[in-house]
Amino acid sequence: MKSYLRMIGLFILLVVVHQGLAFLYLLPFATFYQLIGIQGDEYMQLIYAQGVNATIFSGFGSLIIFALIFKNRKENLKKRSRFNPITPKQIGWSTLIGFSFVFFSMLIVQMLSKMFPIQYANYLELMDQLVGAPLLAVILAVVIVAPLFEEIMFRGIVYDSLQKRMNMYVAAVIAGLLFGLYHMNIFQGTFASLIGIVMGLSLIWTKSIWAPMIIHFVNNLVSVLLSFSIFGSWLDLEKTVPVILALTISLTMLPFGIYKLYRTYEKPILEDLTIDEPILEQELDAIV
Repeated sequence: MKSYLRMIGLFILLVVVHQGLAFLYLLPFATFYQLIGIQGDEYMQLIYAQGVNATIFSGFGSLIIFALIFKNRKENLKKRSRFNPITPKQIGWSTLIGFSFVFFSMLIVQMLSKMFPIQYANYLELMDQLVGAPLLAVILAVVIVAPLFEEIMFRGIVYDSLQKRMNMYVAAVIAGLLFGLYHMNIFQGTFASLIGIVMGLSLIWTKSIWAPMIIHFVNNLVSVLLSFSIFGSWLDLEKTVPVILALTISLTMLPFGIYKLYRTYEKPILEDLTIDEPILEQELDAIV
């Protein structure tokens, strides 16, 4: 029980560090805007405009603090996060998964928009604020910093803590669900949970955090490029074509990529066999 409480406490600490840094970055801007009399929608738009910079600041800052925490605990964060080599095939299949999951997420958003119209309007407003920021800043925040920080946190620290206490597949699912919950809205949370589970499985199959990182990098990159491109704008205006395209890719490329990445998995001998050491010693004594 104490072991699980320590694990929960560690997760809460990680969340507080990241959210706290974002809050500290936004606080001076929020205070300044209020002092000069900016209120209402204009105030919120200015705060949202700083969101990309807050993501960069809190992401890098969190990684530094995480490294110091684990150094103090005499643990190697890099080793715990499994920065192991990855094969070219695994890179390729991870890239395909990241690309095709963008279109699967389109289907999820389309479905949820009918069920939660008010939340969908808020989600679109959030996406509009993101597109309003400079492209290079968005790429740095969303494509580089966010995946790096989030993968080390969820597929590194959180998954590692979970798999020491339970089956590794259960740990991958729980880490994925926590990843979705961390996004704090029904739209991002739903597809983040699903891709989080897939990224957890990719970590198991490749034994390397590079696989989920590549999936995450590519997924965010394609999403950002679509958001800023004419093709993405055209998809937003069309109704039938995006659904057909998303369905086709989701039913072909996505499962194919997941299957091919799974096929690279080299199962360790005695993977599911756990033996209690005292019992093992008794068995050996009996044999001798």
